[in-house]
Amino acid sequence: MGKSKLDLPVGNLSLGSKALQEALRSDFDFTIVISREGDLLKWLFPFATKGGWGYLKCKDENIGQSISIKAGLKVAMNCRADAVVILLADQPFVTSDGINRLITEFKGNSEVAFVASTNIGVIKPPILFAKSLFFELQSLEGDKGARSLLRGKWKKQGKKLEYEHKYFIDVDTCEDYSIILKGLEGSM
Repeated sequence: MGKSKLDLPVGNLSLGSKALQEALRSDFDFTIVISREGDLLKWLFPFATKGGWGYLKCKDENIGQSISIKAGLKVAMNCRADAVVILLADQPFVTSDGINRLITEFKGNSEVAFVASTNIGVIKPPILFAKSLFFELQSLEGDKGARSLLRGKWKKQGKKLEYEHKYFIDVDTCEDYSIILKGLEGSM
């Protein structure tokens, strides 16, 4: 977009703040925000004094999203996490209730390798990955996202939860941003 999309205003918060607010309202034990080197992190200011989260600047994020995933995963593994959820900061319609559905489904069935959000069967973030997939996540390279793991041998070892299309809308263009603002007018 040519500017920091996470700083764009969305009601009384910024785009990134909205997603982080929902993550912090969820049943996560801890939230790790992975940001780009050089990001001013203005969108994190509303949560500066709130506990339950931390951030990590990813120096090599321009290599691809796999670097960000590996950075967050390293922190989660050091904390001995049983699972991680990959959530995008530019998805303002993701809710804490939706996140909690992933967690509840995982806790109710410890045999699953993942619990994925879907729309019409298509897997999209947020996605919960059990620690049985941590090694696979560490092996991702370049701009290959974690979703790619779920198309292979792990495909049948998870659970999929269906959500409406609006839940997955993210901001990549100015037009997307306009759509987000129109969609949020009725829900704020």
